[in-house]
Amino acid sequence: MTLRFLEPVMPKKVKAGKLMAANDRDVQSEVARALSRAVRTLNGSSLVKRITYTSVATSNASGVLSVTGIAQFNSTNVQNLGTEWASFAARFVEYRVLKIKVTFIPLYSANTQNAATKVLAGGAAVVASDPSGAAAPASLAAAYSLESSKLHQFHSAWKHQMSACETDHLLFNPTSASIPAANRYSIVLYGAGLDASTQYGQFFVEWITEFRGSQ
Repeated sequence: MTLRFLEPVMPKKVKAGKLMAANDRDVQSEVARALSRAVRTLNGSSLVKRITYTSVATSNASGVLSVTGIAQFNSTNVQNLGTEWASFAARFVEYRVLKIKVTFIPLYSANTQNAATKVLAGGAAVVASDPSGAAAPASLAAAYSLESSKLHQFHSAWKHQMSACETDHLLFNPTSASIPAANRYSIVLYGAGLDASTQYGQFFVEWITEFRGSQ
């Protein structure tokens, strides 16, 4: 009888890129499931709500309009700025922010009819999604170098939204506390070339927030 020896089967190596892509798909699938979940009553397991905030879009004395780092477009500021926050925080134990959406509505449009009237400078704006929740670009070039940056200006309406894209973003936090720095994400804006100290419009911010554990 002839003995046959089988060669050991080595496990296939998974490339880092493929592993990261799989993790991204898992995170986005969880966000999608949460967003598609029907709104439930207090005796249900969770409640997904739209928390809102508005603020003026005003340039500084140097003609710069910047919203960076831990400012109003950051996931943790749903707790500090959200108009409806207090009523839901009093009813639930935990929360997490699934998506941030920022809409800009202009106050002025370019003047092309009357040459005697000054044309308000529209400037240039860069808006980007920031998974770290801490980016603070100090120039148009620095903002434009961020991943997923988009170009806008302040004479027309625009919107930008970002969903939770890392596992840490999806961790629940007590409604009595801010989201830890490691779990935050945000939308950053840097605009330049504007008229000094001028209100250009209004920002409308939405945090799509999931609450759970009724008190």
